Parts: sequence; structure tokens; C-alpha cells
Amino acid sequence: MSHIYTKEYVLLAFAGVCLANNTGLRVGGLGELRDATPKTQHLVDSVRDDILGQLPLGYNREQPLKLTAIAYRAQIVGGYNYYVKIGTGWDRYIHVIIHEGFRGSTLLLGIQLKKVLSDPIEAFNLTNVRDDIIGQLPLGYDREQPLQLKSISYRKQMVGGYNYFIKIETGWDRYIHVIIHENLRGRTLLTGIELQKSLSDPIEAFDINVNFDTSFFSR
Repeated sequence: MSHIYTKEYVLLAFAGVCLANNTGLRVGGLGELRDATPKTQHLVDSVRDDILGQLPLGYNREQPLKLTAIAYRAQIVGGYNYYVKIGTGWDRYIHVIIHEGFRGSTLLLGIQLKKVLSDPIEAFNLTNVRDDIIGQLPLGYDREQPLQLKSISYRKQMVGGYNYFIKIETGWDRYIHVIIHENLRGRTLLTGIELQKSLSDPIEAFDINVNFDTSFFSR
């Protein structure tokens, strides 16, 4: 079964400036480190199932798996991105990115595993396939440095792990759709890409069109 997750952006520069003035955050910049609050925990709880779906097979040594928000940094970008350090029990920690839209909708954008309590919270990419995506783009596509890759929405398909069909904004009002496969051990692989998409284009299944080593699926 596939599920679709979307978020609405209110792209108003004036609203962004007002938010920055009221919170002390610079638009696009990553804010200072803060201790987790009840709201931070609520954000984590709101995407709990998506976080669990990104964890490696056998990660859940205890039931139910503990997901405790420890600290966070916030970023204004079409709403807020929250970079959150989470304790998962057994002295294990992960970092996640949770997007909260201006209307309160939430979406898991990224996850980093194998963190320790002392690791700083820093900006990171949606997935570890950024270089592979950029390698599939046409020559001259990168009008800005570094090239923006921002997840907008996705659909998930269970097939020997998960296929994620993701709509990505690349800046300059340009969009692409990609397929990222995550196997049962948590490793990810770019398997497909479609260019010249628009924000309104629906996310639909398309054929794998990126060359890769098929032995990945047994690793």
C-alpha cells in the first residue's frame, strides 16, 4: 500500500520576516541550540511512525521503542524545520529533521543514525543520496551553490524494504521526482529520477531509470 504525505507552504516574504523578528531566527539560518520542550516532543510523536519506518531492521530492542526529544535547533523555511536530537533508549541517539508548516502540518524530512549524546546538531541533507541525485541532473542545472534539494512530499511503497517516490524542489521554481530505495538494513540507493516536473504534478510510480549495482539489494 502507498501513502501520500503533503504539506502546504505559504510563501510570503513578509510573513517570513515577521517570524524572524518575533523569534530571533534568521530566515534560512539554523537557530541556536535549545533544550527540548513539550512541543518538541509533540512534533516527534506526530511523525513517530515515519521515524520507525526509517530505522534498521532489529533496531527495536524494546517495545514500544522510546523516542525522547533531547534538544533541537529551528530554521525558518516555508514554515519551520526542526533539527531534533532524539534518545531511542540503550544509550542510542538519532537526529531528525521535522518540517512544520504554517498551518501546523508536520513531515519527516531526514534522519541520521548512530549519533551520541555529545554530537552537535547540525544541518544535514534529506538523504545520503544527494551526490547521486546531482550526478543525474543536466549540465548547467546548478545555477546556485550549493544546489537546493528540498523534499516537498512523498509516497511510500513496500518492496524488499521501501521505495520512496519523492517530489523535490531544486530552487528557481523547478521540481524533480526521485525514487530512493531503502533496504531492510537501512541502506539507501537512488534508483530513479524524473526532471521538468511542476509543483502541481502528482507523485506517481515510474520505472527505475538509474544504473546501479543490483547486488545492493542483497547487502
